[in-house]
Amino acid sequence: MSDAAWDSLLQWLRTKGMDTSCDGLLVERRKCAGAGYGLFTLKACSPSSLLFSVPAEALLNAKTLSPLYPRAGLSATQLISMHLTLHRPSFGKPDPQFGPYISVLPADFSFHPLVWMVQKHCLEAELLQYLPPSVSRAMQKLSLRFDVDLKAVRRYLTEDAENLNMLENNFLWGWLNVNTRGIYLRLKSKQSDPDNLTLCPILDMANHSSHLPHMSPRPSKAHGGPSLRGMSFISPSEVHLDVDREVFLKYGSHGNRLLFTEYGFSISTESIKAGEMDGEVDISDILEELLDSSYLKRALEAENYWGDWTLHVTRESAYPSFRVLAALRLYHLAQESATDDDVSAWKDTLAGRRDVVSPDNETAVRATLDRICCQLVERGEQALESIEKVQSKKEVRSNVKVLWTEEILVGRAVSVSIRSGAVF
Repeated sequence: MSDAAWDSLLQWLRTKGMDTSCDGLLVERRKCAGAGYGLFTLKACSPSSLLFSVPAEALLNAKTLSPLYPRAGLSATQLISMHLTLHRPSFGKPDPQFGPYISVLPADFSFHPLVWMVQKHCLEAELLQYLPPSVSRAMQKLSLRFDVDLKAVRRYLTEDAENLNMLENNFLWGWLNVNTRGIYLRLKSKQSDPDNLTLCPILDMANHSSHLPHMSPRPSKAHGGPSLRGMSFISPSEVHLDVDREVFLKYGSHGNRLLFTEYGFSISTESIKAGEMDGEVDISDILEELLDSSYLKRALEAENYWGDWTLHVTRESAYPSFRVLAALRLYHLAQESATDDDVSAWKDTLAGRRDVVSPDNETAVRATLDRICCQLVERGEQALESIEKVQSKKEVRSNVKVLWTEEILVGRAVSVSIRSGAVF
């Protein structure tokens, strides 16, 4: 991003009513090594200082775009993605409403795995074969979401041949900008409505951190009315920020699987070792193969314990989720020709009325869980060897390697907990 583009953005924001003076905008964008741009303080900030406020009219969301597309019948993601696509710099038509903002959005998403899936002949496409099973599943779900949104927008533009052709070539760019930069903003009566989503200038240049000081978003009313909200951003409440300090935005307490799938990056496992973030591995593929029985599946589904089986590492401990223990306890009961009393005992563990089904059952569960951990480590080490042979950009390949390194780390840590007699 050029200085001219940044200045143009600030000028545009002023026309929308934003205070961009040295007292109203306490951060600026600067280049970061290996992370594109970031936001840095222009002056020292005491805890809970107002860093900047963006008026409602400068936000890109369903409320601000609906007047441009009456009766579109599209979701917020679909509507914003379509608008970005139709006004993509160098491809679309200039946007008199949000042009200066759209011009500073990222132009290149070649690092994102969804691009590898859609553009099958790109250099990194081969890496899709080397993703951990749980990440591959998450990518399939993401791809399905993209396809659903593309089809909805294509239907809306059916009679607009010029824009329809542009859509096919550029929608992925618009969609990824929304998916990687959208932030929650209450715009609908229902708090959980998926259309409570907005793109916000300046904010979207902040980098993610799970442990470093991060700003907090706050909704604010703008002169557009009570249903049209702006956003304010507050400095960390627990620390004083010196001048030239980078300020982060915490995307959420997410593990690498979600960060990689949704945002296209992963965080080094050194952060897990240092206790700065938690490690998590989804072992559903392994357990589904192990629990290959219609009886087990029906029984677990009946109690809402089928799927979402994970192992965890935190600063304090390494452990399987209760869902894993529940599934393995039932599995070993089935191996032992369980009686009705046994199944009743298993259900008592789900309800918290007893800790284990029986000592023998728990011993078998722990042994099986240890074998699963060893399986994680073994397949992770094999995957790391294979990935080294894939032709791709080094930083992109490193992101995939982190996913497998996390599986190895979590597998080893949980195995140590099992063998040391830790109680789960």
